[in-house]
Amino acid sequence: MIEYLMWHDPAALPFLAGALERHLEQFPSVENGLARTERQIIELVEQAVRDFPSLFRAGQKREERIFMGKAAFRHYVKGLSNCRYPLLEQAGDTFALTRTGRDVRAARTDHIHLNDINRWLGGVHLDGFEALWRWDGRARRLVPH
Repeated sequence: MIEYLMWHDPAALPFLAGALERHLEQFPSVENGLARTERQIIELVEQAVRDFPSLFRAGQKREERIFMGKAAFRHYVKGLSNCRYPLLEQAGDTFALTRTGRDVRAARTDHIHLNDINRWLGGVHLDGFEALWRWDGRARRLVPH
């Protein structure tokens, strides 16, 4: 239903397609298990954006429209560093990419398979070491996994 709304007759709600697609991009990727926000955080840390205020500002600049506030963004940052196999390590107020983070970024391993997931996205509960739904960025659609 969401995909139908995204691509059919958007004239009545011209911003709906973009908002729905951005929501779907928060599902784990088929490539490495990262949501778009998680991927952006890792890319920014890799590019030497290391402290939280800078990460938040740079993350906001990558969005087409306002998507999330600081508390939600901080939750994603903490989720990448406070997990079984951290993708980020924190030293004081700065973050650095771990070896696992580099492996996940390069799609050599999958974040969900390593660290599991427990997240609600809309009415969908993603739970465990295998997310039943993944975002396929190439096809721009949600796929069963």
